[in-house]
Amino acid sequence: MINKSTEAFDKKIKLTDDKVEQLGETMITNLAKSSNKLTKELGDLKVALDDLDTRQRTDTVQKSFEALDGNIDNIQQGQLEIPTQGDLNIEKTIIDMRDEEARKSNMIVYNTEESKEEAPRDRYRADTLFIHTLFRDQIGMTEFKEEYILNVTRLEKKQDVKNRPIWVKLDTQATKNSIFRNTAKLRAADKKYKQLGLEHDYTPKQQAERKKTGRRSKETTRS
Repeated sequence: MINKSTEAFDKKIKLTDDKVEQLGETMITNLAKSSNKLTKELGDLKVALDDLDTRQRTDTVQKSFEALDGNIDNIQQGQLEIPTQGDLNIEKTIIDMRDEEARKSNMIVYNTEESKEEAPRDRYRADTLFIHTLFRDQIGMTEFKEEYILNVTRLEKKQDVKNRPIWVKLDTQATKNSIFRNTAKLRAADKKYKQLGLEHDYTPKQQAERKKTGRRSKETTRS
């Protein structure tokens, strides 16, 4: 009796194990199918997104071509807006003002003897020292420092003029104005400085206006 009961129980256990195993296989199969389905859906989604991005880029390019084509049509039909003379005058005025602003701390020194040094670096150094001595010792600006001189350049070609003018760029407009306030002191300066002429770095427009009115620089001391 006991043996029969045991055998029956063993059968139930075996059936249960088989059922569990079948369920386990079914679950694994279902999971695998779900995974494959999800992978496919993700792939389809990526393709869709890529296609959308491509269409968006295509739309952008197409719009750019349409805009360009429209501009070409406007030009061909003479419909493109052309600046008026007033607009051009305003633009030129702005350019002139910027030019004046860029030159506000510049000046030109005339009739200065040129260095006989061969190397450009040595000639530059000689001109810088000359300008520094002129402003500090001859004009009387005892506090004038060499670092106030940002740049010096000889104007015109070397073979054209014996003593070319020196273009001087100073650190500030205030420094330049101080120099011009003291130009009268050149009359009592050493001989080689008396023939010098100092002038503002005028723009082409200012030069034309001065020439038209016959004006000369009040600050220059050259005859």
